[in-house]
Amino acid sequence: MISEWYTANKSGSYFHIQYGPPKWLVVLIWALIYMHQIIWTIYTLSTLWRKAPLSDKRLYYEPYFMPVQIYGALLLNLIFQLAWAAKLSTCTGVCPVLQLGSTLTIMAAFAISARALVGEGGSLYRLGASNEVWLVRLLVHNGFACYATWELIDLTISLSGIMVRGGYGQKEAYVTMLGILGLFLIPYVLLDLTLLDIYLRYTIAPYVTVFLYFVAIVAKHPDSGMVYIMAALLLAISLLGVCFKVLVLIARKRNSSEPIPLLESLPRQERKSSIATRLSTRMPVNVFDNLTIPNM
Repeated sequence: MISEWYTANKSGSYFHIQYGPPKWLVVLIWALIYMHQIIWTIYTLSTLWRKAPLSDKRLYYEPYFMPVQIYGALLLNLIFQLAWAAKLSTCTGVCPVLQLGSTLTIMAAFAISARALVGEGGSLYRLGASNEVWLVRLLVHNGFACYATWELIDLTISLSGIMVRGGYGQKEAYVTMLGILGLFLIPYVLLDLTLLDIYLRYTIAPYVTVFLYFVAIVAKHPDSGMVYIMAALLLAISLLGVCFKVLVLIARKRNSSEPIPLLESLPRQERKSSIATRLSTRMPVNVFDNLTIPNM
């Protein structure tokens, strides 16, 4: 929400940033984030009484795909948000620190949730609760990702405000922060399509969020010189990233009858056997056909 203060110039010279996202984008993104918070809360509460079709235990308990550490990270995130709101009217250099804490805690919640889903995905499938896998992927993970991405964008705007207050020019400060944002974006695209694919395969919210942000900057500041060039360049990178993301997703989905990330939940020997079968036959197989439920 700090972006709205910047663009509206409501808090004096400290928040006066000439280049920034338009108000409509700030309202739209935060509306999506708050909507996710409501959906996430309803879904989480529903696991208190719902059960998997082939289990007599509640979903919050078995499989353990929503660990308690997620709620701890979200509690810390709320504390950082409340502290930031309390300091906003007399904001000093502590505000970006609070924003950084908020960004890291929501990223931590996302990482814990993604790792837990990979670990327990096979259990959800064999207990007949495959719909929970998709609910978490599409609703929870993408919501966390949108929130974390926008918090990171807000943080760069805060830092540009500090640079302006320290004597740097408006354009110089904002171009620097766009460059820093690019340093996050490019490695993320590469890791998303390679090493982190097992956790982020169906997470597209970061691409959508940065795409909307850069589109808004390009449309709002067409005559801003280097700001326009940097925003347009990052817009092209984000567009290429989401195109590659969709193409890779389609290609990998066509080559498997079950999502590959769930292979991680199989025992090591069975996982190797399943992968070897795929490579030798080049035909999709259901890696969960012979999976048995261990005695509890």
